[in-house]
Amino acid sequence: MMVEWARWLEAGGATTYILLFVAPAVVGAGLLHVVLRRRVSLCLLALLIAAAFGIGLSSTGAAHRRVDNAIGMAHPAERAILAIRGYEEASHPWHMAFAIVGGGLVFLIAGEIGRAHRRVGR
Repeated sequence: MMVEWARWLEAGGATTYILLFVAPAVVGAGLLHVVLRRRVSLCLLALLIAAAFGIGLSSTGAAHRRVDNAIGMAHPAERAILAIRGYEEASHPWHMAFAIVGGGLVFLIAGEIGRAHRRVGR
């Protein structure tokens, strides 16, 4: 199982490792926002979510362009196989970023519900 993840991360490139460092920051900021329910924790969490989204989207776009260039230089018989494998590997950062953004949004929504309840309770 661990070997599968290692291969998946390796195929995704350097940005998957960068996203591995962003994920704990999103979780930490998310927990902070759920506990504190302040505007500053909201801004921090939103910034980290946006960073993960941007990293995933930009790196996947760049990887797709590299795949397009490689397909253009390949032998016509190999183009379909290269396209399938290349686009699948190029999407790894996006898949990882999507999971991080989804988890961060859960924390964001939970914190905002708590903020709304706190304001009503005053």
